[in-house]
Amino acid sequence: MRQNSVKVKLIFGQENYKNIIITKGGEGCRIVTREKEYELPAVTGLQVADPTGSGDAFRAGLLFGLSRNWDIRKSAQHATVLASFCVEKQGTQNHSFEVGEFERRLKGVE
Repeated sequence: MRQNSVKVKLIFGQENYKNIIITKGGEGCRIVTREKEYELPAVTGLQVADPTGSGDAFRAGLLFGLSRNWDIRKSAQHATVLASFCVEKQGTQNHSFEVGEFERRLKGVE
């Protein structure tokens, strides 16, 4: 992981970024900040129907958290869960969820 961190910092420059998030589909996501790195898992046990729109769902969840002043890790955890609902349905706007199921999935990525 350290070697990749060096590459990320070389690409973006030491001073030109605050956070870098790399989504990796079914492998979760990676967050690189100036102080720390995180590897977050994907939600497991899904029946993937269509990944279309999952990146948009991830960004929506991330921005939701950041707009509430959550830290980057908590925001990305919620983003990961939100995207997990998207991939289970065909199409970009056909997914929905119950709060209890969201919370259950969130425990798996914390």
